[in-house]
Amino acid sequence: MPGSTALLGHAGSTAGGGIGGRPDGAKGGKRPLPHIEDITSVTVDIDAYAPVEKILQMAETCLRQAESSRTFGRPDLALKDYIRTNIILLDTIKKNKGWVSLQRDNRAQFERYQRLLRQVLAAHGEFEAIKAQIKADNARTGVQPTIGRPTSAGKAAVNGQDTGAVVNGAPKENGASPLPASHASRSRPAVHPKPQNLHGNAIRPGTALTTAKGQDLLQRFANLRTTTTNSAQDSRIHTQAPLSPKFPAGPKSLGAPTPSASIHGAITDLPRMPDAIYNPPRGTISSETAALPSSAPRAMFTRTNSAASLSTVRNPKQQPPVGPAAPPSAPANQTRKLSIPDGDTISVEDLLRLMKAGAKDLSILLIDIRSREEFDDGHIMSQATICLEPEVLSRGHISANQIADSMVLAPATEQLLFEKRHEFDLVVFYDQDSQYVADKPQTPEAKAVSGLFNALSQYDFIGPVEPRSRPKLLRGGLDAWTSLVGNASLQLSSTTTSKRHPTTPMARSFLNPRQKYVTRPIQDPAEAKRWEDTIADAGGISPIRTTEDFLRRFPPISEHQESMVSPLSPPTSRPQSPFQYRLSHEENLYTSLPSPPARPPPALPRRSYSGLAEAEDSSLALAKKTSAQVVDTVRKHRTGLQNPGVFCFANSSLQAMFATPGFAREVWSGTWKDTYKVPMKPDEHLENPQLLIKCLANLFHWLNQGSFKSLAAKTFMEYIHFIHSKGVDGRKKPDCDIFGGCSQQDAQEFYSFIMDNIHDETNIRRNRKPPKEEKPYTPKDGTIIQNAIDYWRDYSKASASLVDKYFRGLDVFISRCHNPACRQEIRLFQPCDVWILNLAGMGDPTDLDSLLANHQTSEHFPDLVCETCNKPGRTRKAKFARLPDRLAFCLNRFNSTGGGSRLMSSGKIHSKVRFPIRDLDLTRYCAEPDPDMATTEDRHFAGRMRYDCYAVTVHVGQGINGGHYYSYVQDETSKDPTDWFRCNDDLVDRVKIGSGAAGDMTETMYQNGNTSAYMVYYRRRGT
Repeated sequence: MPGSTALLGHAGSTAGGGIGGRPDGAKGGKRPLPHIEDITSVTVDIDAYAPVEKILQMAETCLRQAESSRTFGRPDLALKDYIRTNIILLDTIKKNKGWVSLQRDNRAQFERYQRLLRQVLAAHGEFEAIKAQIKADNARTGVQPTIGRPTSAGKAAVNGQDTGAVVNGAPKENGASPLPASHASRSRPAVHPKPQNLHGNAIRPGTALTTAKGQDLLQRFANLRTTTTNSAQDSRIHTQAPLSPKFPAGPKSLGAPTPSASIHGAITDLPRMPDAIYNPPRGTISSETAALPSSAPRAMFTRTNSAASLSTVRNPKQQPPVGPAAPPSAPANQTRKLSIPDGDTISVEDLLRLMKAGAKDLSILLIDIRSREEFDDGHIMSQATICLEPEVLSRGHISANQIADSMVLAPATEQLLFEKRHEFDLVVFYDQDSQYVADKPQTPEAKAVSGLFNALSQYDFIGPVEPRSRPKLLRGGLDAWTSLVGNASLQLSSTTTSKRHPTTPMARSFLNPRQKYVTRPIQDPAEAKRWEDTIADAGGISPIRTTEDFLRRFPPISEHQESMVSPLSPPTSRPQSPFQYRLSHEENLYTSLPSPPARPPPALPRRSYSGLAEAEDSSLALAKKTSAQVVDTVRKHRTGLQNPGVFCFANSSLQAMFATPGFAREVWSGTWKDTYKVPMKPDEHLENPQLLIKCLANLFHWLNQGSFKSLAAKTFMEYIHFIHSKGVDGRKKPDCDIFGGCSQQDAQEFYSFIMDNIHDETNIRRNRKPPKEEKPYTPKDGTIIQNAIDYWRDYSKASASLVDKYFRGLDVFISRCHNPACRQEIRLFQPCDVWILNLAGMGDPTDLDSLLANHQTSEHFPDLVCETCNKPGRTRKAKFARLPDRLAFCLNRFNSTGGGSRLMSSGKIHSKVRFPIRDLDLTRYCAEPDPDMATTEDRHFAGRMRYDCYAVTVHVGQGINGGHYYSYVQDETSKDPTDWFRCNDDLVDRVKIGSGAAGDMTETMYQNGNTSAYMVYYRRRGT
């Protein structure tokens, strides 16, 4: 079938030899390219029931063939294979029966599909240029499309094109096969002469060179003639006319003798213009000789018995030239196969060999894991070399995404290269002199090596990593490289950012990582208006109704007609909506309905046509009553949230947010809109539309109303998917990595993402620039509490949001020198919304006190040099410096487990962690406990730090790549603090937590099999 043959492979030649049906191979006239319509009319023949794996392999094969053909100067074949790749990825695979399963179940295959799409998109510009090149060639040569023309008998065709000028050893004329005797009466195709405007300006006989330029040309030829008369001509130079072959080079009508050249008789022994060469694919006479590159492989552009092959026609006995000028003689289909050594390390010799092969054969990413200063002083020179700080890589169980987040201060080119690390054939990292990846690293250098290796091979979460594609450590590091290659192979750079404080390197060493998402308000007015309208639409909230609800709310009309009946009460005036932009319960209830008929009210209030509110039951009652009455009397249900497939991570986090005292009320009541009117940043041209908090306010309104047992947060999740779909560089992420996409996500990351966006949308000082560097404090600057107050005051100059009000606290990292004569102390502060407590290495069962104590244990850095006494050795410990009114802990249960010393797979720590439901006292974990508030009256820095739990999110499953989330939340409408709800998506039931009675769910909430607490939320007493 046309279009399917090429999928089996080609290397720029067809079955009959030559190139694209051309008999003259490398040595004939310049080959015209096929018509663009012939090239773009390719088809792909794939079985509709073929496995997805086979389809992906065919797409990869076509893309490789397209790149290969483009490299070897075959733009027509390259464009064909590129079009086939697009057809397979954009049409064929989506019609396959395994397409749905590919998106939902096979993350590795789907990531492979997305990677192919990115490669195709990246090459789009190059193939557009090829397309333009082909069109220009078509216009120059006058070639016509062959689509729809019948194929002559005995003519071999591939994809609708002539496969060559020789079939069964016989030459063709004008591109057609010799006809059998039975078909001798058939006419031969017409021969069209070459257009006159395409002929060159040849020197014609009898032309007089009377101009100055002509006389100069004669003199130059005379000089050449006098210098070469006595020298023997190089046997490799052919200036005489080609000998006549056994068969003519073209039609018999073209055999007229060429007149002898005579130019004034002055240059009679100059080499004359060779005879015209007949070019079958073009069907024209050409006086042009081949202009192929001298570096082209001989076997690719020549063919035995070709009429225009100079190496065979001129002198059949002539041997190929030898010496430096000899062209390569590699077979046409042979490509260099580079062997990448196995194992976790690579030698300098092997790396040098692979780097010499060039980027076309193998792309290599080099990662320097020394400090930025050492990197700038000299690193291995390559097309792609980046630097990762060893302090970052030394953090326990760091993932590739966390490494990417830590590169916010790195050059943009390095950030982009690390993001595209999966597109490189080989990733090699090195430090100064490490020889291997240690199983149990002890030194900081070994921890950095092991941390990066595990991050790229175990914690990259893109599916299974093949052993040959794992990152490799350069054995011996930079020392081994320079001892073999020399210091001249190192490249200098200046990527170090300017330092305001001399202790900035220590700040990078002692601050803990924090997931930070880049928030970008919509700057397109039309896009912002579209989302405003979507939020205002009632379709954004989808209630779930039962038949019983429908019959109760729509009772039958009485058969007895009643008249002269007055309304039971005078009509109420329309209440004012508390929301900034016409939210759905206001717009749809009052403005979209006609006036009700004058008839008695039914036995039960009727549902409005919007399906979201009742005339006198919910919305009007909600607007009439005070907020306290709303909470106590209006809410009928603790509304659940629908899960269309993988939204449990969002549903559990949203239920915990809605249960947050103070915060939830301020959101759903709309009081935030007057308090948090935010300015534009200098680089913005549109006011922040505050769309996320508007979506959240709309959702919380319906949850607080409690009219439905469950609803779907459709608009909210669509907007989350929209704003989370692009990475730092603006490129679209794979759908499996996007919140609201086709895959399960982490509840803590989703919670942090929501908090970061709410912070930006409600930060009334967002137009001010925050300090770029963390300022270090010393005991000379006062007590730790005084330092924390000073830091918070400076921080608040550029930050004052709803998140700062309820959730944001401060950690202080205290570093001391080991030298008894020095004992220098440095204090560094860092804002924090979620405190992550690691369970690795803890017992089973354990408790929150043990995790907090482990979190604040002193860490030793024996190789870190003190900047005061210049002696190595420092310690670091973390303490609370400012505690917020709402506190969130994440019990980090995800670790790597597996047989042997090497961690092979991502698992979960199922340890039971007990934590107080009421009266958690954190005073002793503060840097300077001050229960009596003797130093300050600000209760965030001093006083009794006592907290009560109001929500817990649990995770069900064996690992980080799957499972299920749901939440326990306290019933704030009950006077009994042991009344809680279990919110499992759309299913909500009442439970007892902390009562100690039979049936109490506290121990089950802590841990039960593979179900265990993951996020714990506290409120400070008295707030």
